[in-house]
Amino acid sequence: MKFLCDRSRLEAALAPILPAIPVKDSPNQALLSLHIVAEEDRLVLQGSNLELSIETRIESVKVEEPGQCLVPARPFYQLLHELPDATVRVEVEGGKLVVPTSSGHFEIVAGNADDFPELEFDMEGVEVPMPVSLLSQHFHATEFAAAREATRYAMNGILFNGKDGKVTTVATDGRRLALIASPLESPDPVTDGSAGWQALLPQKSLLATVKALEGLAEDGDLALNISTNAVTFTIPSASISVRRLAGQFPDYDNVIPRETANTVEFERGAFEANLRRTAVTTDDLNPAVRITFEGSQARFESEATGIGSAKTVMDVNLSGPGGSIVFNPHFLADVLRISDAETLRLEFEDSSAPGKFVLAEEFVYIVMPITGL
Repeated sequence: MKFLCDRSRLEAALAPILPAIPVKDSPNQALLSLHIVAEEDRLVLQGSNLELSIETRIESVKVEEPGQCLVPARPFYQLLHELPDATVRVEVEGGKLVVPTSSGHFEIVAGNADDFPELEFDMEGVEVPMPVSLLSQHFHATEFAAAREATRYAMNGILFNGKDGKVTTVATDGRRLALIASPLESPDPVTDGSAGWQALLPQKSLLATVKALEGLAEDGDLALNISTNAVTFTIPSASISVRRLAGQFPDYDNVIPRETANTVEFERGAFEANLRRTAVTTDDLNPAVRITFEGSQARFESEATGIGSAKTVMDVNLSGPGGSIVFNPHFLADVLRISDAETLRLEFEDSSAPGKFVLAEEFVYIVMPITGL
């Protein structure tokens, strides 16, 4: 295998693959490797950890001798990053990947391409078109609410649900839930007037997918292939396959309050500022801020032994009898951080019922209150 390629293009195509390469040593050394395929006038780069597989493609490459090999992914990327030449020449000779430069000579052990793991992903599935920007928006609007505990397997995932011409994305850890829905600009037959489709994907793999797609085609479109065991995201320069999670995702429709006694509208910036101030006098053992809505005001209160107490007040528009509700301030800060709306709405029944924050049309955040305080 011999080829010449612009160094920056090769480095840019390799960078999105690194999240699919295990950081620690693996019994299967092929999983630590980058699979390089040189064919005609293009390169194909692949990496996989068996749960996430990322392939990028570079067109218009001068391939002098087609071939393929495995090379340790991170050392090769670090070498590319440090090389001084704008164009790199890569050759495979005697079990080594050789990179001669204007000022040096570098060799990295090359492995047999046949050792690269075969992916058992079913590629026969439903095709759904979607803008990369929409996937990115849905991921960032929900991923913070996904469970991080290894024991909550299904809740570690983010659910995508396509039906009635729109895509809904949901994440929950059992104490809070984030949901966003958006219409597809060109509704496809699968989500328009049919039973639709669902896919539960692991948060970590989806994070790597979104970062890769944002870097490669932020303003472009992608095609989703939803098969029985994987979802594949395809753009002209890359394909990313994510293994679907097994397990039953919670019935989120039953969690979302439909009618409540209280509706509160407030200015997001002021609410966030008051929340931060009162969160100062909370601790890990007592992460609680009480918010009391009465008349045209909201009163924030917190207290922690050995730290102190805090009280602040802000103006709100309240419809309903009002009352107090206690929240974990960190849960509220997470969603306020990603919202750019000037005015938000909170709907709640009483101190023991979940609070429903409406951040935009079809973008809601449900938080369970802290009771017994």
